Amino acid sequence: MTKLAALIDVLLPGDEGFPSGSATKVEAWLAVRLDRFGAALETVLAALPDPLTVAGVAAVEAAHPAAFASLLTGVYTAYYTDPVVRGAIERATGYSAGPPQPKGYELPPFDPAVIAAPASRAPSWRKV
Repeated sequence: MTKLAALIDVLLPGDEGFPSGSATKVEAWLAVRLDRFGAALETVLAALPDPLTVAGVAAVEAAHPAAFASLLTGVYTAYYTDPVVRGAIERATGYSAGPPQPKGYELPPFDPAVIAAPASRAPSWRKV
């Protein structure tokens, strides 16, 4: 288990009906968003004690509140949008836990070709 997976499990240990954080795609979700969460991830992981304890994680949170809050946002976003967790929410509450878009429609992956023409044009403003 990686240090990140261990941290995720401290933050989201799971219980009856809900998977632990490392049993979902949280780690992979963060890995493709390093441009947004990479600095926070690096700061928090570097400060974590070995062995990892809840008290150690709380100390890192106190010492690096901004980095920890940023990473926590990413971890929670990844966890609560994971299809397995959404299914657990539906079973636990009886309410639909569709994706976080209107009407719960899954969106296709973004196609950069859609904006290729406008992106290739020169800026429509001038520097002042």
